[in-house]
Amino acid sequence: MIADHILTTTMRMLNDKNLVFSALNHLEKALRHIMMEKLREAKKPVPREITVLKEMYKEIGEKELFPIIERVYELVNIKRKESMNFLRNGNIIVLTKDYRSYIITQKEVKELIEGVKAFLKV
Repeated sequence: MIADHILTTTMRMLNDKNLVFSALNHLEKALRHIMMEKLREAKKPVPREITVLKEMYKEIGEKELFPIIERVYELVNIKRKESMNFLRNGNIIVLTKDYRSYIITQKEVKELIEGVKAFLKV
């Protein structure tokens, strides 16, 4: 899986915060693929809009994957809205334009990757 490779093999996450955001983008793509495949297997229409896709997947998908889906999409959307991010004490701090701050830890990203890998058919 590309996200796992980015964080573990290419270089340490703490050296470049952009690698974390790249890994999160790859996780988003993997989750979209999982949801679309599950809907195809259930012979349901596959929407392009992600919010509709997530709602349809909730009807037929694995319940253990829901929190992972929500957190990955939350982090990806935070990055899209961000105005600034920086490293502090091994964590990525993201400050949004609406004055909210979010902390992304290396441990959390690795747990998300492991969670997604468990549902991928490799």
